[in-house]
Amino acid sequence: MTGAYFLWIAIALEVMGATMLKLSNGFQNFLPTLLIFVFYACSYYFFSKVLKTISLSIGYAIWSGAGIFFITLVGVLYWGDSIKLHTIVGMILVVGGIWLLNSKENVKYLLET
Repeated sequence: MTGAYFLWIAIALEVMGATMLKLSNGFQNFLPTLLIFVFYACSYYFFSKVLKTISLSIGYAIWSGAGIFFITLVGVLYWGDSIKLHTIVGMILVVGGIWLLNSKENVKYLLET
């Protein structure tokens, strides 16, 4: 597996860990509390694998940006969190930033036009 695959696994595990934070009800529910530690530990394990092939700055920016994007989607779709125009604009900027970080060709194209 390449670093990119490990990165998406790390992101998914981080989002699951954040979701368990909500389900734990302030560490009052045992299983979600236990799963917080399991998901975050696994996420960091896979992120350590990512860093063998992707630089820390790029990997961390994508990991945190994608995590924010996906946990916002979970909040809106699962928890019924409200979404406002500034949230949508922010999500577009996050996705755009990840797109720029992922492709040297994208940056090269933007600088040449």
